[in-house]
Amino acid sequence: PDHLYTMEVSKLPVQDWEAPFVLDSGYGVKINGEAVASFEIKSTDGGLWFGLSGVQTNDVISICGTFKNEKHAVKYVIEESKMVWNGSAWEKYVEYTTHEIGALKLSATPSGASCIYLSRVNGEKMPIDSWDYTFRFRQGSGTGLTLNGEALNTNDIKSPGGDLYIGLGTTAQEGDVLVIGGTFYSVDLAVEYIIADSTFIFENSAWISAFDKAKIAAKEELAAYKNEFSQEDYYEAEWASFDAIIAEGEANIDAAMTDEEVEAAV
Repeated sequence: PDHLYTMEVSKLPVQDWEAPFVLDSGYGVKINGEAVASFEIKSTDGGLWFGLSGVQTNDVISICGTFKNEKHAVKYVIEESKMVWNGSAWEKYVEYTTHEIGALKLSATPSGASCIYLSRVNGEKMPIDSWDYTFRFRQGSGTGLTLNGEALNTNDIKSPGGDLYIGLGTTAQEGDVLVIGGTFYSVDLAVEYIIADSTFIFENSAWISAFDKAKIAAKEELAAYKNEFSQEDYYEAEWASFDAIIAEGEANIDAAMTDEEVEAAV
């Protein structure tokens, strides 16, 4: 059940819980484009009360038509309105412009124990540059925003200056693991970001990405391999060739954009 309120006046004319409205013309109420066969509609507490059943997260409800009340000899003519259930509240339904973001890395902007700034791995700026509007996680679209496997509130995610700012709402502790992934959207901007899972670890009072840690480990693997050999056992040209191969591997690790590319570089 929920209430709808008109955008033009503070209260609707009829205030009577005992006198329901019935559909007179139009399609009435639909969920995800399918007509709702049975529902209640009453005009009380200043708004319209609907009795709905079976609504799931991300379901879209639409209402349109003329609804009449025999007792009060009143009709409400309602223009089409659409809303979506985000898992905890109804919000305006909008058609989103979608941006595929891929993985994220730590931004050059300093991150702290209570917030983190992320940027795109490919170096491009985030499409939106605004401190004014927040992004929310669309439930069921992926990992979301988690700290040590527990979901974090997503009420303080913004996209300023080419970065993605995340207010954690808590203070990170040594060893904390933050994961972000899925669809994040702004109703006001009608924009959504689809973000590949990206993992970050709080170590030595600073965030480091799991991807960067993988690169560090890969370089350490190359160094350990090189240290298995002694330059004294090789001609100068042979050792120079060996050095060049190791240097090429390190450069390829630096340039890698995925875990598979890191592995291939090693």
